Amino acid sequence: MSSPLPPRYVGPERLYRGGTADVYSALDRELGRKVAIKILVEECADDEQQCAWLRREAMAAARLSHMLEVVRIYDIGEWNGRPYMSMEYLGGGTLASRLKRGGITGELAVRWLWQAANAIDAAHDLGVIHRDVTPHNLLLDVRDNLRLTDFGIATELGGTSNGVAEDELIQGTGGFIAPEHLAGEPVTPVSDVYALGAVARVLLIEASDVNERAPEVEAVLSRALASRPADRFPTAREFVSELASSILPDATTTQVFHGAATQVFVRPTRVFPAPPPPEPKPIVQTTPFLPVVSFERAIRAAILAAIGLGVILFRYHPEYSVHGTVIRGDQDLNPLQHAYDVVFGTVGLVKPHDLLVVGVLALVFAAMCAVECVGLAYRARWAVYLTIVTTVCLIPVEIWWLSGHPGRIKEIALAFNVAVALSLSGTLIRARFAERRARKYAGAAARVSV
Repeated sequence: MSSPLPPRYVGPERLYRGGTADVYSALDRELGRKVAIKILVEECADDEQQCAWLRREAMAAARLSHMLEVVRIYDIGEWNGRPYMSMEYLGGGTLASRLKRGGITGELAVRWLWQAANAIDAAHDLGVIHRDVTPHNLLLDVRDNLRLTDFGIATELGGTSNGVAEDELIQGTGGFIAPEHLAGEPVTPVSDVYALGAVARVLLIEASDVNERAPEVEAVLSRALASRPADRFPTAREFVSELASSILPDATTTQVFHGAATQVFVRPTRVFPAPPPPEPKPIVQTTPFLPVVSFERAIRAAILAAIGLGVILFRYHPEYSVHGTVIRGDQDLNPLQHAYDVVFGTVGLVKPHDLLVVGVLALVFAAMCAVECVGLAYRARWAVYLTIVTTVCLIPVEIWWLSGHPGRIKEIALAFNVAVALSLSGTLIRARFAERRARKYAGAAARVSV
């Protein structure tokens, strides 16, 4: 059995069978998307009026392609003598079928009516009157968002219908046709407002949380369904706005109009999760020397603290005191000369003040070593810098001391300090290069612990 659609459309499934046209869903193999195809039945393929209606529907919908609330038209053509139109596939069925399933709320009804009103008013702005706004011509997508379709009997403002005979102008669905249209008068934009009011009454009857016979609701519906066109709302949006105010609180009305109703048309799309950002490689490997240096600084801090406290506590001990001892008179006048004599053995006695200064200096260096120990334990960058500076400053002193007083322990201490300075300097250099690599992964310059 041959396909009713052109070869471009594969896997056709009939969605609707009407007296003049059938609607199929199929996959457009050229664009890789699912579409809906409306094609005239064979009996109507030679009917010029039916063909004109199909072309007019496509042209009217195409003029409204900028409106998200109108079903989009993709293509028109002919297959085996039967005109067809390719349009957007929504997948949610008609509003009429949705009403049969129930579960309608007042807020949902207002959202649908607002979407329909946007489409209707946009058509009126372009001079197009739909003339057949019914639940069967309001489609839903898979997210329950509403679209207006079927502009087959749409007419221009002023009553012209692109060549359709005057005796055929009265077209529509019973219960949704405006009275003036039934009377043979020219249709106007408020004729669509009347049809939307009829749709609203059907929706509110099905809404479980709305009393459609409440006075305020009945007043709005009565105005939309007024027999005289002049008594109706001038636009569809004004009608829905008044209706929403009568059945929904202000806060909810604002949310419906400016939230879901104006941002709903996100097409059903397969959304792939964003790939996780690549994990940066380890930025800096902690040098194996760092824990050793931290431990050494802890020992050094303890020794210096003990020396400092001991010197301060024993500065008045009789064996080290110069009280009552005859010394050179320039010691009090020239402390630097006295310090030189003490260091080089010229005198064997020191003043309590000298011991106090030595003790305080020992405690200061002990505190600095303790700070270095804590900082290195947490791999803080400033602690590494401080350790390098103090070690580099200590190396010349140790070299000078070793030149005058050789010893194996002094040589080991000097070698240890040189190794500390070189190792920690290398660690900082590696950290700097690693930060540049990290910026490529993270996009930001993060401070990196070492």
